[in-house]
Amino acid sequence: PRETLELPGQVLMPGLINLHTHVAMSLLRGYADDLALMRWLNEHIWPAEARHATPDFVHAGTLLACAEMLRGGITCFNDMYFFPEAAARAVVDAQIRAVWGMIVIEFPSAYAGDADAYLHRGLETRDAFRDQPLLKFCLAPHAPYTVSDQSFAKVLTYSEQLNVPIHIHLHETIDEINQSQAQHGMRPLERLNRLGLLGPNLVAVRAVP
Repeated sequence: PRETLELPGQVLMPGLINLHTHVAMSLLRGYADDLALMRWLNEHIWPAEARHATPDFVHAGTLLACAEMLRGGITCFNDMYFFPEAAARAVVDAQIRAVWGMIVIEFPSAYAGDADAYLHRGLETRDAFRDQPLLKFCLAPHAPYTVSDQSFAKVLTYSEQLNVPIHIHLHETIDEINQSQAQHGMRPLERLNRLGLLGPNLVAVRAVP
């Protein structure tokens, strides 16, 4: 080589990938820690998001998280959250790669009123940023306990038609499994299998129990 650069104590390696994030929630870091998942969501996080989650909130939180990730060697992340158009602008500004989830959930928020509206808005964002080389998109149904069979069928159809992955929380807690067995007579993984969602295009996250 014509030039040698000495980097004592350093490691030269490919950029890391963060496979599952809600990067805008960096602005809620430390809020209501150490609680059971459903209590944390129902009593704290979802009410806080209803009060604070806006395009400006998402843009600022995403920029903060992108700076932190780049500082730590992460050059690509896979996210699901509200207002993806605001987050996409932050990703372009930060010049980091991202896979952005077109979120699907049954209950209303400041972002959309129902599952169909979430899908519609997500697809609009995908169309608006489809030529941006730093951004890819996936379908992001939130979880089996917040998405109906009908919505899952639409997610699967779009995934196959658009050739995009599906990103979902799955088997996060034993309570989720017990609830699914009581409501559907099967574990969430079996339910998704029967609905045809299991396959190489599925990214299942937080799968613990």
